[in-house]
Amino acid sequence: MFVASTYRHLACLLAVIVAITLVIQASPARSQDATPARLGGDLPGDPQIQLVEVAAGLTSPVNVAFPPDGSGRIFVVEQTGTIRIINSDGTVVPEPFLDLTLTVAQGPGEQGLLGLAFHPDFAANGRLFVDFNNLDTNGAITVAEFVVSATDPNTADPESERPLLVIEIPFRQHNGGTLRFGPDGYLYIATGDGGWQGDAYDNAQSRFSLLGKILRIDVDGATTGQPYGIPADNPFAGPGRYDNPYPGQAVSAGDEPERQRRRGTPGQVSAQNRNKLSPVRQEIWALGLRNPWQFSFDPDTGDVYIADVGASAWEEINLQPAGSVAGQNYGWDWLEGSHCFPDEIEECSRQQVGVLPVAEYEHGDDGCAVIGLGVYRGEDYPALDGIYFSGDFCTGEIRGLQRDDAGTWQFQTLVNTALSFTGAGQDADGLLYVTAITGQPDAENNEAGNGSLWKLVSADDVPPGATTAPLGQPSGGDSGGGLDDEAAAPAGEEPAPADAVTAAATPTSGGMTVVMAEMYFEPDLIAIPADTDVRILLENRGALPHNFQVRSTDISIDVEPGATAEAVLNLPPGRYRVICNVPGHRVAGMVGSIVVE
Repeated sequence: MFVASTYRHLACLLAVIVAITLVIQASPARSQDATPARLGGDLPGDPQIQLVEVAAGLTSPVNVAFPPDGSGRIFVVEQTGTIRIINSDGTVVPEPFLDLTLTVAQGPGEQGLLGLAFHPDFAANGRLFVDFNNLDTNGAITVAEFVVSATDPNTADPESERPLLVIEIPFRQHNGGTLRFGPDGYLYIATGDGGWQGDAYDNAQSRFSLLGKILRIDVDGATTGQPYGIPADNPFAGPGRYDNPYPGQAVSAGDEPERQRRRGTPGQVSAQNRNKLSPVRQEIWALGLRNPWQFSFDPDTGDVYIADVGASAWEEINLQPAGSVAGQNYGWDWLEGSHCFPDEIEECSRQQVGVLPVAEYEHGDDGCAVIGLGVYRGEDYPALDGIYFSGDFCTGEIRGLQRDDAGTWQFQTLVNTALSFTGAGQDADGLLYVTAITGQPDAENNEAGNGSLWKLVSADDVPPGATTAPLGQPSGGDSGGGLDDEAAAPAGEEPAPADAVTAAATPTSGGMTVVMAEMYFEPDLIAIPADTDVRILLENRGALPHNFQVRSTDISIDVEPGATAEAVLNLPPGRYRVICNVPGHRVAGMVGSIVVE
């Protein structure tokens, strides 16, 4: 027992040393102590933007792609399993370009058809690549190649499917899904960490897992037994790797990593951790990511911006400058943004492991889930040139990020809309397009058209008669494919798992009821009037004891399985965090909030 424990500690130390070495090699000029930019900055030139509607009536759109064939067509990925074509005049082609509705797993909020990228030589070879959760493989992340029909350029041949990657995922959250071809001609693939709270299986930091990464493969370099090639300069490419911290050591299902035991996370050790005889995955290009939803290349510089959706407290935007050594570690789940994770840890030496983001913002009034849009490089609006744009799903705000003349990053909110942003894409002219949803789709009718496509323009150059984005706060809705139900949790709160129901409770003459289920509250958002007695019934419908604790107050009530307790809330205005204080339950998702107005 002592030998095994000592071996694990030495292995962990070696993993940390390797990670630190990768960071130092990858970015020698960047200080790990640099403070990321925060909202409230002042962008050079005082840019003003607006969104102009391109098309409406889409169903849960989550991504946009443009074929390099000069056709001017816009391809929109719908999470429900279809790819739609929008002509340059804004008309939507009635029949989908590709229909995978019978193949795609459509778990609530997270899974579905998520990404699309066209081969750089698409005009000649008709090849395209999609990222989706496969119903036939229990929701596994699948990257597959298709070919356009030989007789109809507006249809992909469904029989041409050729799977490239199939990645098992332990939970239905944190799938990633964005696909991009880089300036080098290789296909880059974003994957989330596989779900649950705090990366339960430590996938993001594992070099044996394809989850929590940006992958890079050569789709033109198929080798014997492999449908793709590995670029020679991938950080873990080449035979005879000696950075495996567990050589010849098999880890049993009961031999859980210390971090997993400490957090009380559910489930068993992943297949990657059960058998450390597996090779380091050579497809890895960057690691330490939670749910990188929308990464993009600057078309002029080749810099890579990665918007990584956060967990309980922080959203982050990472930058990998063109020419940087691959293998950069962005810190999750040792860090959330530039901060220690979990948040109970106030100081951590781990803060020196991982490349810190260039910008971050805290959950709360600033939002809950960052959506990367891209760097504007169009000639139509010179004042926007070089600005990296991002949105937030919860606030409907679009922000700009750019260095000023002194080289300092400025991060500024530019417009506040009533849209929930879900994805983006960039055309050959450098113009940015944004997908969004409003409200929730009809649960019994996928044709409920809750989605739309918008073009980002300068506010002083809106075309006459154009429909612009409604201003104000989003009306809510499904969190969209690349996000997660966790990200859509109440502002400032640690999120609930995908099974939780987020719904406002309103006081009645009999008060209200809060159901305490296995690992979540229902509802997990309670709205009550200020300075008023409100009676709350706490029903424990789970098989475990629970605790209802309102932080910053003396309210803490234990409820046994099958029992009902009562609380009377009378609180001043504000927002209060609610947790279950039973060990392991909060980190597993039993959290919520009380809004007092």
